[in-house]
Amino acid sequence: MNWNYGEQPDPVTIVTKYGQKIATVNVLIAKNDTDNEGEYRWLSITLPPAEWNRSILVNEIIRLYYPADKVEALINNYLDNPAGKQEVAEFETFQEWRKYAKSLADSLLEYARTHIVKLQESIAAGGTPEDLEPTPKTAPAIHDVMSQVREFVGESAEDLPDEEAAQTPALFPAWGNLIGQQVAEGLRLWYDGDLYKVRQPHTVQKDWTPDTAASLYVKVAASAEEGTIDNPIQYSVGMELVQGKYYSENGVTYLCIRDLAASYWNLSSLVGNYVTEV
Repeated sequence: MNWNYGEQPDPVTIVTKYGQKIATVNVLIAKNDTDNEGEYRWLSITLPPAEWNRSILVNEIIRLYYPADKVEALINNYLDNPAGKQEVAEFETFQEWRKYAKSLADSLLEYARTHIVKLQESIAAGGTPEDLEPTPKTAPAIHDVMSQVREFVGESAEDLPDEEAAQTPALFPAWGNLIGQQVAEGLRLWYDGDLYKVRQPHTVQKDWTPDTAASLYVKVAASAEEGTIDNPIQYSVGMELVQGKYYSENGVTYLCIRDLAASYWNLSSLVGNYVTEV
C-alpha cells in the first residue's frame, strides 16, 4: 500500500490531461505518526477518464485493502466454513469496510458537488466532471434503448427456460450495469454476448467478471448445443458440467462422468475425475 506524505491534500482534485478530465480522490487522510516527512499521510485513487460515479468510487476504495483475489479467497473461505470463528471475523470485517467505502464515496461526491469553483480552478482547460454538469444528449444511448427493451419484454424473458434464454441473452440485464449492486441467486444476465446465471447472492464487482468468477456465475448453454456426441456443448471456464452430456474444447470432445457445479479448469485437466476423452 503506497502512502503519500506531505501537506494536507484536498479530498478531490481534477486535472485535464490530453483533453481528458482525470479525477484523483485522496482518502484516509490523517496526521502522520510515522518517520516519513510530511505533516499528513493519505492514500490516493486516480480514476480513469469518465469513470467518476459512486459505484466505481466505492469499488476502488474497497480495493485499497481488498483486491479481487483477496475478496474471492475470503468469500470462498467463508462459504466453505460459515461457522468458523476466523472466517466469520474476516467476512464481517470485510463487510464493515464495504459500508465504510460507501459512506466515504458519498462524502467525496458531496465534496465535489459543493466545491465546484475550487475544482474548476484545478482544471487546466476549465469545466467540471461530466456527471456533475451533464450536457444535453441528441440521441438515446444504445444501452438505454436496450434497457427499455429488456424492461418491455422482461416478464416474458424471465419465463424462458435456460436453453432458450441463452439464444437471446441481450434481453437480460447487462452485467456491467449492475456493478455495485446486490444480485440474487438465479438471476440471469448478459455478459460479453453470453448468458450467465448467478450462483450465489453477492455484490457485483467490476473485477469479478462472469467469465472468470466461476464461484459466482455459471454460463448458460444455448439449446442449439444439445450436449450429445454429435452436437456437444462448447465448453468455457465457469460452466456447469452435467453428467452424461458431451462437451467440446479445442476440437476435442469429452463426456462428463460426474456433475461439477462450476469448473475452473480446462477439460483436459479434468480427465479421469469429471470427464473422459471421446
